[in-house]
Amino acid sequence: MKKKPYIRYVILGILATLMVGCIIRIAMPNREWNYTGSYTFAEGESYTEEPVFEHISLGTGVYRVELSYECTGDAIAVCNVKDGTVYQGGLLCNGEHLYSALGHTSYDFWLYEPTEELTVTIDYSGQEKLTTGNLRIVETNLLWTRYLVILAAAALLVLATMWLERREAVNGRNEQRRQILFGIGVIAFLASIPYLYDGMVSGADLTYHLHRIEGVKDGLLTGQFPVRLEPRWVFDHGYANGIFYCNLLLYFPALLRMAGFTMTESYAFYCIGLNIATAAIAWYCFNGIFKDRIIGLVCSALYTLSIFRFFKLVMVGAVGEGSAYTFLPLVVYGIYLVFEKDVEDREFHKSWIILGLGYAGLIQTHVLTCEITALFTVLFCLIYIRRVFTWPRFRQLVCGAFFALGLSLWYLVPFVDYYLTQDVRIRHASARTIQDRGTIFAQILQQFWFSRIPESMEGKAGDLLNPIGVGLFLVIGMMIFWLLLFLGDLQKQKEAEKSFAIKAAGFGCLALWMSTNSF
Repeated sequence: MKKKPYIRYVILGILATLMVGCIIRIAMPNREWNYTGSYTFAEGESYTEEPVFEHISLGTGVYRVELSYECTGDAIAVCNVKDGTVYQGGLLCNGEHLYSALGHTSYDFWLYEPTEELTVTIDYSGQEKLTTGNLRIVETNLLWTRYLVILAAAALLVLATMWLERREAVNGRNEQRRQILFGIGVIAFLASIPYLYDGMVSGADLTYHLHRIEGVKDGLLTGQFPVRLEPRWVFDHGYANGIFYCNLLLYFPALLRMAGFTMTESYAFYCIGLNIATAAIAWYCFNGIFKDRIIGLVCSALYTLSIFRFFKLVMVGAVGEGSAYTFLPLVVYGIYLVFEKDVEDREFHKSWIILGLGYAGLIQTHVLTCEITALFTVLFCLIYIRRVFTWPRFRQLVCGAFFALGLSLWYLVPFVDYYLTQDVRIRHASARTIQDRGTIFAQILQQFWFSRIPESMEGKAGDLLNPIGVGLFLVIGMMIFWLLLFLGDLQKQKEAEKSFAIKAAGFGCLALWMSTNSF
């Protein structure tokens, strides 16, 4: 007789009890501490970690610091919280710059160990005048909302496993589905290894994108939805960054920030989720093209773990481009269905949905990637010109375009309005030629990167140390395809699949050439 999963009900009961405890704690009033004092910094003399309030006693929790001050310059000092008695990582705080127009600063810090030696410090450059005033520390609920989210996620995971087992008990155990889910999990895990340690790799673009996440969080807290204006950018004057750079996917880490997670944790969870989505979507698309689950899994691994995607997302911190890679397979799969599937096929009728979702994802993550993809889509249409003007296929293309447009109107309307009516910097940007920025052939084959670039190799020579091409493995794969085609070993393949593969490989070679400085 099969045993019932009592252990899971016990786990759910424990999780539910802990969640109720968190809710009760959140409902309780929070404490605050007020300290009076004044500290005047001598103009012309710099200070590092100068204490203005010392020996503060606090328990474990997330707190908000509010310090009043008077200064005559912007960003001449940084207020921070320090404590040398807690363990490394027991106190997390980034501090905050001081600006003359504000008169006070406020920011959160995470304390994971009780202390009696907390110190509020000032790093002062010695420029302009600075005098600090009273201090207020307020206890927040962010530690408990953070625990509540973690417990809820664990409960949902247990419920998902119970639902899957119950479904298999009715429909029968599907070993192949389990293998695919396991394979996607392994691919996502390998891609997420850089985010499984205490910290993050700081790339050239990362600080900007972290500010975007924080901007979405601040906008939501002011009641904006969708967030168009990041209220704390530019010395709390606000900045309409979200008008031109869509923040759709960044709502997830922004909500985690609101729930009490640190910026490092929120960004890591976002990238891990992005890797899971990329591996799953890539498998779905390649499995649909090849009609083979294992080949789909291999292609998903090649795509998700490709060196250029790693380099862009991990080493550069290009979150926009890294997010756009999630949706590129949908566009490829949609084009394949439109042009190569029989119009009577059931899959053909869903091609406009897949194509529209792919393009909507590209528009709302990285506009430049969308423009490049649109260029190659036009080239595909020119090659398939006869099929384009058959009504069923033309209808799918038009429906896909309008579907993507409809899903993106909330972002495109203010984008176009600002671009046409405001004198924004992007309208005056000078063009950079491909010969200045293009790769050389060796860079296309580069499969590894180095963590440090010598000062003597800055600029173009320094780029040789970074994998800014597709990598050796994918180039070898393309060479093998052309070799098999030349030797006639692909004659037994289905004509539609072989025809699309030839066109895709041809466009791949074209794209590689267009990325070089010889284009």
